[in-house]
Order: sequence, then structure tokens, then C-alpha cells
Amino acid sequence: MGKPPAHTPRLRVAMASRQRGLYQHGTFLGVLDYCHHVGHWRVIGDSVAPTLAFEDIDPTVADGVIALCQDQSGADIVDRLGIAAVNISNSLAELPLPRVGSDDEAVGRLAAEHLLVRGFPHFGFVGDMAYWYARRRLAGFRSMIKQGGRSCHVLDCQAARPEPIRDWLGRLARPVAVMAADDPFGRHVIEAASELGLCVPDEVAVVGVNNDKWVTQLTVPALSSVEPDWEQLGYRAAHLLDRLMRGERPPAPLWIAPLGVVGRGSTDTLVTKDPVVTRALAFARDHCGPGLSVGSLAAQVGVSRRSLEVRMKRAIGNTPHTAICAARVERAKAALARSNATMAQIASDCGVAEHQFYALFKRVTGMSPGKYRQRFGLRHGL
Repeated sequence: MGKPPAHTPRLRVAMASRQRGLYQHGTFLGVLDYCHHVGHWRVIGDSVAPTLAFEDIDPTVADGVIALCQDQSGADIVDRLGIAAVNISNSLAELPLPRVGSDDEAVGRLAAEHLLVRGFPHFGFVGDMAYWYARRRLAGFRSMIKQGGRSCHVLDCQAARPEPIRDWLGRLARPVAVMAADDPFGRHVIEAASELGLCVPDEVAVVGVNNDKWVTQLTVPALSSVEPDWEQLGYRAAHLLDRLMRGERPPAPLWIAPLGVVGRGSTDTLVTKDPVVTRALAFARDHCGPGLSVGSLAAQVGVSRRSLEVRMKRAIGNTPHTAICAARVERAKAALARSNATMAQIASDCGVAEHQFYALFKRVTGMSPGKYRQRFGLRHGL
């Protein structure tokens, strides 16, 4: 879509939210990207942020509003303004506003796929079911778990309270893989497992949602999380608002697909029926630096190289060499996301020559190490 003609009137747009978080930040970056692209918008914000409180929006000043309506009162305020508006929240199902939102059922399916391939026999889901996004994420998660021939135990828990999560987790059969409706719930599941003396990820694997760079690093091990495409969501919401301000009729809700799962330590495991393979995978995960080879890995678990290759192929469908490469890439991903180490330092720590590191990382992840750090590093989006 090209820029509008020179005579296009300048439009004033407000962005409204009751709270500020990293995912709202990413969404609003998408809105600002659209603003810069079309060149005829002016964003109305306060002195320190691009967002306004709902009560501070002046309909005589703003031509349209992009709103994170997480409760009915905010939606009612926006509706009464009488100006074009787009809601970018999935907290409530029924609101009188056009919507652009994350495809939460796809989020749930992605989390299930990420956990199913790790071989877990039992699954759980925890979240506050008062929120529509949690119910939709559960629906997507449960549908994939059912396709895999498994069932899902659900805990409806308000405000990510640790006590009921601990009690629920203690009753589940193990090993168990848990999807949390968001990252704070995921953090509480990991902490509950620690209090119960359970090993994460081998006895309890956990994946959250939103890939909040701070929450995911607060746990040991770090929390895996589904990454919604917040910037694309913001851009598409802005595009829709532009159309509404020009008099178009509101369309059906638009759902934005997630980017993928950012794997971290909380799901970095495989559950197998072969104890030798399980030990080999755990050793590769923890000792994938310089000196690790298929031969040394076989020696560590007390079998011949050929025996390890046959047993691993039978148990997980991969070779020991592939498992070592995967462990090295996971270590590199953690370093890229959490440190300022150079590529040479990271490659060396992972036991790979620098010129081989780039090719290995891109083959496994589909992106270069630099691109991964740009997207998922701690300073991304700040």
C-alpha cells in the first residue's frame, strides 16, 4: 500500500490502555510503523508515552482510537466517544467495537505441538478462565492434545495465585507438560514445581504465552513461551482504523497468527521409554560445549556408538549427532537472548567453529543468530 496523495487530510489518532507492558509496547510499535508508512497520521499521547487513559481521550481532538479494552468500562467509554475505534484486546468476547486480535486458538495449538513432540504422556492447562483469550488458548491446546490421543487436566485459577497451582500440580500424574495461559502463570507453575521438589523440565515441562522478556527470565530454568506477532497486530489494527475513519463498514474480527514458540529451559527435554536415550539427551543438553562428540556421548552413558545410534533412532527418530546439534543451538539461543557475548564467544561455548555456527543455527531455526538476537534479545522492543 503506497502513501496517500498530498491532499489527504491529516488524521489524529489516540491509543488507549489502562496499563503498560511489553506486549502493548510491541503492538503500539506496529501502530507507529503504520503511522510512519502512510505519513498522514498524528498520534496523540501524553508527555511520556504514546498511550492515554480512556477517560483522557477528547473526541473533539481525536479522529480515531486504537484501544486495549481489557474490561467493559473501557469499551463503554470508547463506544460513547462516537469516533472510529478498533479494539486490540481479547480479554472479553462480546464488545461493541471492531477487533484485531491475536489468534489465540493458534497460540494454543502451537504450544501443544511444542510439547507433544517431547513425548510427554500427561498434559495440563492453567489460567484464569474469566478471560476469553484463556478459554480460546485452552480450546486450541486441547484440540491438538486430543488429536495426539491424550487428555488435558485444567485448572481455572484467578490471578495466578501460587497455592492452588501447587496443590493442582501435586495431584497430576507425571511426567506432565503444562501450558500456562500467560507467562505469569507459567512462572508460578515452575515455582510450584520447585516447591514440590519436581524437576523442570524432566518431570514438569512448562510453556507460557506472550514471551515477556522479563517474566520468562525470572524462573530457573527460563520459561519457554509462545510469541504472538504484536507488531503485525498493531500495524493491521492501524490499517483497519484508517479504513473506518474513511467511512468503511466494520469487518469481521481479524486474527493475527503467532510467530512461534521461543524454546527455553522449561521445555528443553525429551521423555522416552529408553533410559539410556534419556540419559544421553540430558547429558548432551548439559555438556554440549567443546569436546562433546557422538563417541564421547556414548561412552558417558555406557554403550557403544552404534548401540546409541540405533537406540536413539528407535526412541526419538533422530541420530545422536542431530541431538548434539539441537542442544548446541538451544544453548546458543539462550546466550543470544540473555547476554552480550560475541558470536565467536557463543560459538566457542557451544563447541562449534564460528564459520560452522552460522550455518548450523540457521539450518535449525530458520534465521541467522543476529536476527534471533534482534527479535528475542532482552533489549528487543525496549
